[in-house]
Amino acid sequence: MSKLGLPSLRIWRAFERFMNGESFAESCANEKNEQAELEAMLRNCSARVDKAIKKIRPKVDRLVK
Repeated sequence: MSKLGLPSLRIWRAFERFMNGESFAESCANEKNEQAELEAMLRNCSARVDKAIKKIRPKVDRLVK
């Protein structure tokens, strides 16, 4: 994913956890990320990204099953 300029899936999951109300430290620990990695992503992402992920994810989850 890094070759495409995208963060790892672990960082995406930590971002999702954080945006869903989990503490910053907990979301990083649960996904085994450095806090600096999530902090860097948060500097580039906004609530609009989270909203888009939440809209797309249910559709993708249904396709995968």
